[in-house]
Amino acid sequence: MLKKNFALQIIISTIITFFIAIYPLTNYFSEDIIISVLLGCIISLINVFIGYELIKFSINKPNKVFFKITIGSIGIRIIFIGLSIFILIKFFNVNMFGLVISLFFYYFLYMIIEIMYINKKLLTKNVKQI
Repeated sequence: MLKKNFALQIIISTIITFFIAIYPLTNYFSEDIIISVLLGCIISLINVFIGYELIKFSINKPNKVFFKITIGSIGIRIIFIGLSIFILIKFFNVNMFGLVISLFFYYFLYMIIEIMYINKKLLTKNVKQI
C-alpha cells in the first residue's frame, strides 16, 4: 500500500506541476528551456526512486544502520545530481537556467514527499514494536 502511495504521490505531483507549467513554458520559453526543464524533472525522478529503494531496503534495519544508509545515500545522490548537471551542460549544451531551476524545484518537492514517507514508515515501525 505504501509503495503505491509513494509512487502515486510522486506521479500526481509531477503531473500537477506539468499542468501548471505547460502554458508558461510553451508560450514564453524556447524549446531548449523546455527540454532542460524535462531533463531536470527526469534527474529528480531518478534520484527520488533511488532514495525510495534505499529506504525500503533499510527501514527494517536497526536505527543506526537505517540512518547511515539514509544519510550516505543523500550524499551519493547529490553527487549524482552534480555529475548529471555537469555532463548535461558541458557535453550536451543543455540550457543551464532551465535545468538547474527545474532540478532543484523537483528535488525539493520530491524530498518533502520522501520525508513524509519516511516519517510514516518510521511511525508504523514504532507502533509495531510497542
